[in-house]
Amino acid sequence: CSEARSVSLEALASLEDMRRDSTCGCRATVLLLTIAAVADGGGGIDTTTELANAGRDVRHLRGSDNEFSPQHLTQLHRPASAHPHSGLLVASSLVESAVPLENITVLIVCHDAGESFGLLPVAVQLQQEEGVTVGVLSLANPATSIFSGFAGAVGLDDFGVHVTVISPTAADPTGGRNQVLTSAEVDAVVRQLPAVEVVVVGMVYAMQAQFAAAFKRTGLPSVGFWDGFGEVVPGSISIDFVTGSVLNQSTSVVTAVLTVTNSTATQIAATAATAGVTVTALAVGSPTLETWTADAANSTAVTQARTLVYGDSTLPKIVYAGGYGGAEYNESIQLLCRVVAADTNYSFAFAPHPGYEAAGVEREIFAAFNVSGRIKVVPPGLGTAVVTAASNASLSDGSSVGVQSLAIGRLSAFMVNQSGVAALNASWGVVVERGLIKVASTPTGVAAVLHEFARAGWLFPISRLADAGIPPNATATITATVIRMARRDPSGNGSSGGHHESAVAVVVATTCGLIIVGAFAYSTIGALRKRFMTSPNPDGRLSNILYDSDLDDDSQSRDALLGTL
Repeated sequence: CSEARSVSLEALASLEDMRRDSTCGCRATVLLLTIAAVADGGGGIDTTTELANAGRDVRHLRGSDNEFSPQHLTQLHRPASAHPHSGLLVASSLVESAVPLENITVLIVCHDAGESFGLLPVAVQLQQEEGVTVGVLSLANPATSIFSGFAGAVGLDDFGVHVTVISPTAADPTGGRNQVLTSAEVDAVVRQLPAVEVVVVGMVYAMQAQFAAAFKRTGLPSVGFWDGFGEVVPGSISIDFVTGSVLNQSTSVVTAVLTVTNSTATQIAATAATAGVTVTALAVGSPTLETWTADAANSTAVTQARTLVYGDSTLPKIVYAGGYGGAEYNESIQLLCRVVAADTNYSFAFAPHPGYEAAGVEREIFAAFNVSGRIKVVPPGLGTAVVTAASNASLSDGSSVGVQSLAIGRLSAFMVNQSGVAALNASWGVVVERGLIKVASTPTGVAAVLHEFARAGWLFPISRLADAGIPPNATATITATVIRMARRDPSGNGSSGGHHESAVAVVVATTCGLIIVGAFAYSTIGALRKRFMTSPNPDGRLSNILYDSDLDDDSQSRDALLGTL
């Protein structure tokens, strides 16, 4: 049972014996078992019992109050050749049965633009999977506007929670990030939701952490989506999701984090280890890059955007991607104005950050530098991807638009004052170190970068994007990973759409030799004692997870063993 430190093979002669002899009083969470033993004088697995038809459909069960009656399972017999002291227990399932595909419901919680643009194609793909229901809880703009056309999008008001959610503005770029709901308000939303199998949240607002933690407490996979391309910044609200400090707790609010880059995943894993929390980080790539590639391939839209933004100009075209605002951002806009005033060899455009006021502060700065007539503000409705594709290069103060530009073959540079160069280099790491994006801090420096871009033919070799450590096929990978997490499927069999799998094999030394603990496609992380699922292999057998009974009384060790890559 779930509390037992060890169970002898004799005690497992039948399920009835195991049920009767259980002394801990808990209800068993192990539903399907196979028994194997090491033969005398041998080091191999001798026999594994066949799983017979249990006589009832496998249903999703949840929580410690569920029972699976022994009469629905066949008796398990000790193999004739089993060594009586082998101490080897093979458990096919540490929890309940696999969640049927038709019962999967995925909840996505978004607020910011980056995560919303990244998870929108994932939501669409999940919705197209047979039997999968997707709901998107948009906390406020820009998520509300980005998901406005998505059928499963809802807001807090739909659950009777009427609060004014603070959104960032140019004057307060971090506004609302630390705003929280009351516990009653969180519970009101959770109670009214359908049976959710997995929740996926952005990692830049404390409200998102509240929902992640609420579902994690019920034993469900709580998955954070880290949409940034840069390095992990200590003390940022995103890393606080990992350590739990975002909600002033000592345990992580997420069981797993899906990252865009390999380096980010590595840093998150290291942070979790240092903080003593169990979180698995997996680099999955960026769905936004795929969206940008598709948008840039729409030649008609790109041509129309070029005409609308730049008119009939024959000069090289440069677009500045707007940011959140703040003092450092305003300094970058002022640097842009000085570049524009000093160089008439380019046509310039400004694309406001999605979801925020249309360049109000920026227009004031343009006017102060007397360059309003030389910088075209991109009108609403034109996507930044299409405008960038219609341009020769992009500039920003350190926006993710930089890497997104590279994905469609457009060169990009970051513009910051000298005082901000060190911090920018640290936050972007390999992207800057390997020269994928240039950094300039003076008008002369920006001019030099643009001249370099011209010598390169205004083209970035997309193959170099691999240097940033960004896995491909992000939408398919995230879709398949979320489905596997929802089904608690360690093998990945039956999941669709994904071609990018991460495998893990764990080997544990025991007095009986080596026990292979598992080799399975990446699946749900954390709370494996209660929530690990199995699905049939092609030959009809269940995938086995083998564990040494000495680990059974140390849940943290076993979680660390089974729940991390």
